[in-house]
Amino acid sequence: MTSGIDKESSVSGTQYKDGAGGIWTDYTIPIVITAEGETWVYARTVDRAGNISTESSTSARIDRTAPGEPTSLTGVGKWSHKNVALTINPGDDIGSGILKSQYKLGVNGSWTDYTVPLTFTVEGETQIYARSVERIGHVGGIGTTMVKIDKTAPTKPTIQVSHKQWTTSNVLFTVISGKDLLSGVSRTEYKLDAGDWIPYLNSVTISKDGVTNIIVRTVDRAGNPSTEISEVTQIDRTAPYPPSIVPSAREWYNGKVTFYITAGTETGSDVAKNQYKIGAQGAWYDYTLTVPIINEGQTPIFARTLDKLGNVSRESTEIIKIDKTAPTPPIRMSIADKAANRVTISWGAATDRVSFVKGYDIYRGTF
Repeated sequence: MTSGIDKESSVSGTQYKDGAGGIWTDYTIPIVITAEGETWVYARTVDRAGNISTESSTSARIDRTAPGEPTSLTGVGKWSHKNVALTINPGDDIGSGILKSQYKLGVNGSWTDYTVPLTFTVEGETQIYARSVERIGHVGGIGTTMVKIDKTAPTKPTIQVSHKQWTTSNVLFTVISGKDLLSGVSRTEYKLDAGDWIPYLNSVTISKDGVTNIIVRTVDRAGNPSTEISEVTQIDRTAPYPPSIVPSAREWYNGKVTFYITAGTETGSDVAKNQYKIGAQGAWYDYTLTVPIINEGQTPIFARTLDKLGNVSRESTEIIKIDKTAPTPPIRMSIADKAANRVTISWGAATDRVSFVKGYDIYRGTF
């Protein structure tokens, strides 16, 4: 410390203090500062008349502590299916300050000064080491993280269903997950028709009537989905609609009557056949061609539709009416009254043993 100059009474001495709140002490020998951090030293000169000079100050900066390891390595740690950008944030330093951060790839890599975020594009796992260096050369602790990239989709899963054809039973399906050689399989999931994806845990039972599309995929830990695969379940527990019976005559007819059958609508496994029977106690026959009815009287016809799984529709029915026998003639015909331009005739009613007497025709002259 060098004293100030006084040209009048001359210098009496020089004083110093540590910090703004310190106590003034006469300076005799060089001062040693040992505390870490920044220490401010103030000095003044006093002449023999007691006059005090303007204070001078300077700081001593001591840093014996290395910086901390980088506290944040952002953008990494989890598996990614895209390129990864790595940002290194330097460790803390309470002393001289951080000069730079450095990184190396793998335990045997070379330390390289970090200047801009790093971009990783290669699949697999890459170990990253990072450290900070302060201004006076202390090297901080080493932080580490892993860059994990997997751009390859898993292999596709497989589906096994208990019934591949139409059935009246519930259908059970099981899934064997696909494989992934990098990040590993995260989950296998399925959806039914256009529904949401559902995690597959155990075998699944389908009980809904109709056709159900099962779609399955495997997703790896990087989020890559496999190729989707699908299977179809076909369940039919619903009977067809009743068929239609179409006779050639719906009213009373005096000759042969035929009928044909139009199958009922089937929305599931498809129509297998139509059947008919004649009379409530008759036997069922498979319908192939138009059926003739020749017996007189009222003949009930029943028909039903069967699908390929044996579901049977409700029965349809029609009555065939045939009457080939003429009614009896009227009886006891007589003229009840006769006038110049009018004749009143009466007779006893005719009878019909099959259908009924619809009316009478009166002829003038020879019939």
